[in-house]
Amino acid sequence: MNPGALPLEDIIEPAAIGLFPLAWGWWASAAVVVAVVAALTWLFIRWHRHRAMLTLTLPLLDQAKIDYAENEDSTRYCQSLNKTLKRYLKACDENSQLSLSGEEWTAYLNRINSKATLSNKTINALAHGSYRREPDLAVELIDSELRQWLKRTTPERVRKAVSNTGRKAPHV
Repeated sequence: MNPGALPLEDIIEPAAIGLFPLAWGWWASAAVVVAVVAALTWLFIRWHRHRAMLTLTLPLLDQAKIDYAENEDSTRYCQSLNKTLKRYLKACDENSQLSLSGEEWTAYLNRINSKATLSNKTINALAHGSYRREPDLAVELIDSELRQWLKRTTPERVRKAVSNTGRKAPHV
């Protein structure tokens, strides 16, 4: 048989596979990657803001502790603790109830972060220490509990507590 006599034509090659349009699986994978990157960025920004605020707040606690070690003035120590906490809360949210004092102030701190509990000695020092001398002030306990409270109290938690307090009357 003569190959030239057959009515065959050249093979038509298909077009090269392009990059677009992508299959739906690639689009789903890209959406997941974008969502994960966005979530990680948001978490990093939250963490970084909290760490930055702690970097500014914890030295104030250190200074108050050093001043107490030098002077042993419990009223001044408790006043500087309250001032430091109020500065931290104001930096977290401008609408924080910073005019509170005494039992109302400590109840407000517990409402903001009920998971980081404060002992009775710390509550008494914050509520009444600014107004009367405390001869047996547990400085190490108070310092460690306030550090723990600050580390566990993120700015988002403060904003949430302040916005919840704004909607309903605070119970003290």
